[in-house]
This record gives sequence, C-alpha cells and structure tokens, in this order.
Amino acid sequence: MSGKRFTIAAAAIILLAGGSVLAVSLTGVNNAAKHLELGNGHLLEGKYEEAIRAFEKAIRIDPENIGARMALAEAFIMTGDPGNAEICLKEVLELEPGMAEAGIRLAEVYDEKGETGKAISLLEEILKAEAENIDNNVYIKLADLKIKARDLDGAILLLEEAYQKTNSKRIMEKLDELRPASQKESRAVSEPAPELTESPEPASEPEEILAPAQTDITAPAQAETPGPTPANASIERGNTVGNLANNGLAAMQGDWIYYYDYYDGGKIYKIRTDGSGRTKVNDDDSLYINVMGDWIYYSNEHDDWKIYKIRTDGSGRKRVNDDHSIFISVVGDWIYYSNFDDGYKIYKICTDGSGRKKINDDNSRDVNVVGDWIYYSNNDDGNSIYKIRTDGSVRTKVNNDESYGINVVGDWIYYRNYDDGSKIYKIRADGSGRIKVNDDYSCDVNVVGDWIYYYDYYDGNKIYKIRTDGSGRTKVNDDDSGDINVVGDWIYYRNYDDSGRTYKICTDGSGRAIVGK
Repeated sequence: MSGKRFTIAAAAIILLAGGSVLAVSLTGVNNAAKHLELGNGHLLEGKYEEAIRAFEKAIRIDPENIGARMALAEAFIMTGDPGNAEICLKEVLELEPGMAEAGIRLAEVYDEKGETGKAISLLEEILKAEAENIDNNVYIKLADLKIKARDLDGAILLLEEAYQKTNSKRIMEKLDELRPASQKESRAVSEPAPELTESPEPASEPEEILAPAQTDITAPAQAETPGPTPANASIERGNTVGNLANNGLAAMQGDWIYYYDYYDGGKIYKIRTDGSGRTKVNDDDSLYINVMGDWIYYSNEHDDWKIYKIRTDGSGRKRVNDDHSIFISVVGDWIYYSNFDDGYKIYKICTDGSGRKKINDDNSRDVNVVGDWIYYSNNDDGNSIYKIRTDGSVRTKVNNDESYGINVVGDWIYYRNYDDGSKIYKIRADGSGRIKVNDDYSCDVNVVGDWIYYYDYYDGNKIYKIRTDGSGRTKVNDDDSGDINVVGDWIYYRNYDDSGRTYKICTDGSGRAIVGK
C-alpha cells in the first residue's frame, strides 16, 4: 500500500543516478501512477500476476518510478519468486543508493534464498550508514540472522550496543531471551555433562504472548458484550457498501459530505452538499471513511492503518485499535474490518475500542456487512464469495467465481468476475440466480439503487453506468478515473488526468467539477 501518493505540478523532473535531469510529461507520469494504483489494488486482492503486469506497465512509462519497482518486488515475493524480487530491489538501489527500505527488503529476500551471510552484510551496511533513522526491528532482525549463522555472542553484542543507543524496551526483552541461552552455550563448552542423578538446569520461561481472547468459530455462538445484537447492528451504518468497496473516499451525513482529499495527502475534508463551507477535519492519510453520529471513523495510513475516530468538528481524535485494518465497515456500535496482521481474518471491535473479537479464519477481502451477515471474498479459496454471521457462526460458500469488488444490495451480490474478464455478475445471497450483467472490463464497482457505476479499464478508465438488469449502459465522463464513490446524486472520484485530484460529476454526466476549488 505504500507508494501510491503522487503530487505533480506541470511536469516531473527526475534526477538520475548520474546527475542528469530527465523531464517526464505530466500525462506519462499520471498514467504510471494509475497503473501503480491498479497494481496495488490487485496486490491487496491477492491477484499477483495481474499486479505484476500493472507494475511493469508503470515502469515502462516511468522507468525511474521507485514506488512501482518496490511494489513489483513485493509482488514477486508473493508469487514465490525471490530471484526476480532481488533484481527489482537492486534496480531500486541503483536508482536511489542507500535507500534503507529497499536494502532491508533485499536482506529479507537474501534470507529467504538461504543466503544468510549476504543478508547480514547488507543489514550491517545499512545500520552503519543510517543508524539514527533505523527502526528497532532491524536490529532484532539482524540479531536473528546472526543466531541463524551460529553467532549468538555477536547477536547479543549487537543488541547491547543497540540498547545503549535506543533504550528500547523491545530490544531489552530480546536480550533477556538470548542471554540465558548464551550462558547455557558457554557452560556446555566449558563444563562436563552432568551426572544423570543431577537435575538439569531449568530453562528460561518462554515469553508469554498476550492477545485478546478470541471466539472459536466452530463453537456455538456466545452472547456478545459489549455492543448491540447483530439484529440491531443493521439500524445505522457509516457508509455504503459500494463506497467502502472503493476505499471509502466519501461519505454523506445530512447536508455534509466528508471526503478524502488526494491533493492534500489524503486528509479528510468536509463540504456542504451545495459546495460551501469546505473545512479540513484532520491531518491523517485517511481511507475507509465512515460517519456515524458526531464521529468519523477511518483507517490511518500514517499509523500503519490502525483505526482512528475523530469528531466531525475535528476534535477528539483517538486511536481505536492496534491492528493493520482494511475494508472497514461501521455498523451500529461495531466496527468490522479485515486484519492484515492476522492473515486478513475478519475482526470486529466496539466503537469505543472494547470487545475486540475474531469472526473467522479465512483470508478475507471486500468485506460487506449487511444485516446479520458478513459477505467477503475468500482468498484461501480462489476468492470465491463466502458469508458468515456477525457472531461467527454459519459460514457458507456462495459461488465458485474469482470475485472482487463485492457489493451486497438487497437480495443480490454484485461482483467483478475475474474468471470472465472482470465482467460484472450478480448472484442471489443464497447462491442462486447467477447472471452476467455487462461485457466491459469493469473496475471500482459501486451499486446504488437500480444502477451500477464502474470504470471501463479498456476505455481509458472512463466511468460508465448500467442498470442492474443489464440495460441502459451509458458513459458518464471522459476522465481517467478511479475510486468511484457515490453520494446522493453525485459521483466522487479521483481524476488521474489532473494528478489524482478529487472530482465530482452528477450521475447523469453533468456538472463536472473539482471538489473544493
């Protein structure tokens, strides 16, 4: 998810490794950014081969695009191809020598390939050059590599030096783990083996890992506290399923629209439906915007995608959880999300931060919460659609298609069928009545009432709409568009012909304008 932000004035000026300057056209860079964004979306959905193709297109357009090369390396890692990942990361380091992030990832690739010595040497170089700016986890990673290379004393010495510099509690905990082992190893070398009648020296206690209690999804459902019953949870929701399927960039409450301002680093702004009163609400890079009562809930990229909330007047900013959270839906008093830190399993937490609970054990994307049910694309089963009750019971498979962009509206589930060229399909919630709706390569599907809005990848990412019965296909705009969100009679979207700024256009194609200008 990194590398998706670009701010460009009229042309990009790129400093090459040799010191020469290359001017790149605005259009070219914008197109590269679009392919990068598309690839990041594919990567998030587990569509690694498609992600690779998108990243390679971005690099062909903009060869010095560091973000695209880093993302391509990540995609190769995901496909079990460390060799090509290594090539990509070395190319990044040629373009930007000393880039710590690339060096650290390359060291991890070396480790995966069994080249522990190379990994150690590279991390030592990085620490020597960037010691003041390196995360403590890098010290711990290097210590683990030294242990793997049977250099326990070297690992302890490294961590002792790191602790003197950082005073990190985590590093001290790691030292506490290693020192008894080091002492034991020394005794084994210098002392004879004990007689059988002697009791062996007790081993150090393993570190206790504290984690919130989790519900066994195979067990009968238990009463849930705090928070409402699942039935009550459907009374109010923070955003539509269609908007949340497209990163939740806009939400409406009353006379106000709350939206993500791409041009200002993803901060949340609010504006009245008549276009007046534009006001900045926060300073975080915010996605999956949900507005409930006086509160806005969102995923904060500035803090590793943890869930935050802030009042609609900009006060009372507070972190809600510590999980890397995506596909956030606020329904009633509960926040549902896919937990990246736990293999994209679905969790829920009360809006006050209490009652954290795991719902399932599937790698879950495109999470929709509707009534008593959660619908999702199961990456562990070819991205087929599954549903499970909000209490974690009655897990059921709905279809066999590779499905993305799920929108559950009424009795129907709408989705992009990747098995059939990303065309839009619909199927009933009980798995019956599967129907193809269109023939376009459809992305960013958003279903509102009787209409489906999407952009056609093969027509320059222009926005189209089509009725849910497949009739009335109509082009809405001519912009290179992404992240389609619909609020009221307006479509909010990112316009990559204008550096990714937020635009709006009426659902009938009229009134196109920059939001907030």
